[in-house]
Amino acid sequence: MESRKRMPIRALREIVVRMQSGRASGESGPWVHLFLEHLTEIDVERATVFETELACLESTNTEEITRLMARHCDWVESQYSIGFWRHPSLVFTALGLAFMVFLVMLSLLYYQWIRSQS
Repeated sequence: MESRKRMPIRALREIVVRMQSGRASGESGPWVHLFLEHLTEIDVERATVFETELACLESTNTEEITRLMARHCDWVESQYSIGFWRHPSLVFTALGLAFMVFLVMLSLLYYQWIRSQS
Protein backbone atom coordinates (compact mmCIF):
# COMPACT_ATOMS: atom_id res chain seq x y z
CA MET A 1 0.00 0.00 0.00
CA GLU A 2 2.75 2.46 0.95
CA SER A 3 4.77 1.75 -2.17
CA ARG A 4 1.75 2.70 -4.27
CA LYS A 5 1.62 6.07 -2.48
CA ARG A 6 5.27 6.95 -3.08
CA MET A 7 4.81 7.76 -6.77
CA PRO A 8 1.89 10.19 -6.28
CA ILE A 9 3.81 11.88 -3.44
CA ARG A 10 6.78 12.40 -5.75
CA ALA A 11 4.41 13.70 -8.42
CA LEU A 12 2.93 16.18 -5.93
CA ARG A 13 6.37 17.50 -5.07
CA GLU A 14 7.33 17.73 -8.76
CA ILE A 15 4.19 19.76 -9.53
CA VAL A 16 4.91 22.13 -6.63
CA VAL A 17 8.54 22.53 -7.73
CA ARG A 18 7.42 23.29 -11.29
CA MET A 19 4.92 25.85 -10.05
CA GLN A 20 7.48 27.50 -7.76
CA SER A 21 10.21 27.67 -10.38
CA GLY A 22 7.92 28.99 -13.09
CA ARG A 23 8.46 25.95 -15.31
CA ALA A 24 4.72 25.30 -15.26
CA SER A 25 3.91 27.30 -18.35
CA GLY A 26 0.45 28.68 -18.95
CA GLU A 27 -2.40 28.79 -16.49
CA SER A 28 -2.23 27.07 -13.14
CA GLY A 29 -5.61 25.35 -13.65
CA PRO A 30 -4.34 22.14 -15.30
CA TRP A 31 -1.54 21.86 -12.73
CA VAL A 32 -3.97 22.32 -9.86
CA HIS A 33 -6.24 19.66 -11.36
CA LEU A 34 -3.30 17.25 -11.72
CA PHE A 35 -2.20 18.03 -8.15
CA LEU A 36 -5.72 17.32 -6.92
CA GLU A 37 -5.82 13.99 -8.80
CA HIS A 38 -2.60 12.81 -7.16
CA LEU A 39 -3.69 14.11 -3.77
CA THR A 40 -6.98 12.19 -4.10
CA GLU A 41 -5.01 9.00 -4.84
CA ILE A 42 -3.13 9.46 -1.59
CA ASP A 43 -5.69 10.88 0.83
CA VAL A 44 -9.29 11.66 -0.13
CA GLU A 45 -9.99 13.67 3.03
CA ARG A 46 -6.92 15.85 2.46
CA ALA A 47 -7.97 16.39 -1.15
CA THR A 48 -11.35 17.62 0.10
CA VAL A 49 -9.62 20.02 2.50
CA PHE A 50 -7.44 21.26 -0.35
CA GLU A 51 -10.46 21.84 -2.60
CA THR A 52 -12.22 23.75 0.17
CA GLU A 53 -9.21 25.95 0.89
CA LEU A 54 -8.69 26.53 -2.82
CA ALA A 55 -12.31 27.63 -3.19
CA CYS A 56 -11.89 30.00 -0.23
CA LEU A 57 -8.90 31.76 -1.80
CA GLU A 58 -10.03 35.23 -2.74
CA SER A 59 -7.54 35.69 -5.54
CA THR A 60 -6.40 33.54 -8.41
CA ASN A 61 -2.79 34.55 -7.79
CA THR A 62 -0.50 31.71 -8.86
CA GLU A 63 1.86 32.36 -5.94
CA GLU A 64 -0.91 31.91 -3.36
CA ILE A 65 -2.13 28.76 -5.06
CA THR A 66 1.43 27.44 -5.14
CA ARG A 67 1.89 28.18 -1.42
CA LEU A 68 -1.35 26.31 -0.69
CA MET A 69 -0.20 23.36 -2.80
CA ALA A 70 3.22 23.35 -1.11
CA ARG A 71 1.62 23.35 2.34
CA HIS A 72 -0.56 20.36 1.48
CA CYS A 73 2.39 18.59 -0.16
CA ASP A 74 4.47 19.11 3.00
CA TRP A 75 1.64 17.70 5.11
CA VAL A 76 1.29 14.61 2.89
CA GLU A 77 5.05 14.00 2.95
CA SER A 78 5.10 14.26 6.73
CA GLN A 79 2.18 11.86 7.11
CA TYR A 80 3.35 9.27 4.61
CA SER A 81 7.11 9.60 4.91
CA ILE A 82 9.07 6.42 4.65
CA GLY A 83 11.19 6.30 7.77
CA PHE A 84 13.88 3.93 8.93
CA TRP A 85 11.53 2.04 11.26
CA ARG A 86 9.07 1.36 8.47
CA HIS A 87 11.68 -0.68 6.61
CA PRO A 88 11.92 -4.03 8.39
CA SER A 89 14.90 -5.11 6.29
CA LEU A 90 16.95 -2.12 7.49
CA VAL A 91 15.91 -2.68 11.09
CA PHE A 92 16.82 -6.37 10.98
CA THR A 93 20.13 -5.60 9.26
CA ALA A 94 21.01 -3.07 11.98
CA LEU A 95 20.01 -5.50 14.71
CA GLY A 96 21.99 -8.29 13.06
CA LEU A 97 25.10 -6.14 12.84
CA ALA A 98 24.74 -5.10 16.47
CA PHE A 99 24.41 -8.74 17.51
CA MET A 100 27.50 -9.70 15.50
CA VAL A 101 29.51 -6.92 17.17
CA PHE A 102 28.26 -8.16 20.54
CA LEU A 103 29.40 -11.71 19.72
CA VAL A 104 32.85 -10.50 18.62
CA MET A 105 33.27 -8.48 21.82
CA LEU A 106 32.12 -11.44 23.90
CA SER A 107 34.57 -13.76 22.16
CA LEU A 108 37.42 -11.26 22.72
CA LEU A 109 36.55 -11.05 26.41
CA TYR A 110 36.45 -14.85 26.63
CA TYR A 111 39.82 -15.05 24.87
CA GLN A 112 41.31 -12.55 27.35
CA TRP A 113 39.86 -14.49 30.26
CA ILE A 114 41.35 -17.77 28.96
CA ARG A 115 44.77 -16.12 28.55
CA SER A 116 44.66 -14.70 32.06
CA GLN A 117 43.89 -18.16 33.51
CA SER A 118 47.06 -19.71 32.08
